[in-house]
Amino acid sequence: MMEWLAWLEQLPAIAAVRNSATLYPLVLTSHIIGFALLFGATAVTSVRLLLPTAPLPTSLKLSARLSLIGFVAAVFSGAVLFAVDATDYALNTAFQAKMILIVLAAFNALSYELVARSRPHQPAPPTLRKLIAISALALWTGAIVAGRWIAY
Repeated sequence: MMEWLAWLEQLPAIAAVRNSATLYPLVLTSHIIGFALLFGATAVTSVRLLLPTAPLPTSLKLSARLSLIGFVAAVFSGAVLFAVDATDYALNTAFQAKMILIVLAAFNALSYELVARSRPHQPAPPTLRKLIAISALALWTGAIVAGRWIAY
């Protein structure tokens, strides 16, 4: 595994990012924008899920799309950032925690989608909505905090 990670670090495109005074900051900036978009849209959706209401308005479909766009941007830019120093990140417990939290958060989002699609004309039960909303906020906040701890 470590040999593969060392090979990944030596790819010309990754070496270019690592050695560039502008490419690395640009990739890092797109990572921050991606997770800001993801977390912002997720927060809007989660707060809406916490409110006792009838079925959710279709305007939340925009939040879901923005979350997905932010997620994709964060994943792709994060993969490049990981590849720059893959052998060290793979052993970093904060990075490992971040990856676990991201996987759990993605499953949480998927669970909401599955519930919503299985009940297209009814809202999910209030307890389930609250559980999904609080879980989303906690998991994504945890992933952001773990991401900041990676450097330390």
